Amino acid sequence: MPAKNIKVSVIIPVYNVEEYLPKCLDSVINQTLKEIEIICIDDCSTDNSWEILQEYASKDDRIIVLRQETNRGLGAARNSGLKIAKGKYICFIDSDDWVEIDLIEKAYNKTVLNNADICMLEYKIYNEITGMYKQCLSQMYKNRTSDVCTYKEINNAIFCHFAAWGKFYKHDFLTRNNLIFPEGIFFEDVSFSVKSIILADRIAFL
Repeated sequence: MPAKNIKVSVIIPVYNVEEYLPKCLDSVINQTLKEIEIICIDDCSTDNSWEILQEYASKDDRIIVLRQETNRGLGAARNSGLKIAKGKYICFIDSDDWVEIDLIEKAYNKTVLNNADICMLEYKIYNEITGMYKQCLSQMYKNRTSDVCTYKEINNAIFCHFAAWGKFYKHDFLTRNNLIFPEGIFFEDVSFSVKSIILADRIAFL
């Protein structure tokens, strides 16, 4: 049965990622925090991504699958997910990524504990050729004296990370500030990320 008290809406845009999609979905459905909904928006994939989504949705009632009528890009796909999201918090995950099994629970607890609008997350880049990981965003922790701050108190290096993923958002914060993604452009993350960081009263770090 779908979670009645949805704490987190996980929004996953999908386009031609059949090679990576199962690993992404497995990492989300097996999260230690169970009160989540998983909204997957297929942007008219031409490979087997849509079929994979349907297969997973048939086995887990928390998974909601949508398909765009036309290929409209990442911004439009994420906006479609935001329109139906019911969770108190929002987490964007790209469909060629995967997350640690307790990521959502830790991010949720950190954000709630600090009453934060955004929680910034560290991440690793995986090199498929070497099989090695590179730790990223450790510079966020420089020159800080607490776990919560505003953008004015953040080391400027934080703005190197413009992606929608790698952050955890309070849903009400996004709604109140009408924060949605621009559509029909590349790098749609930049506008959304910069605006949200500037508008946030409290930013936590994990």
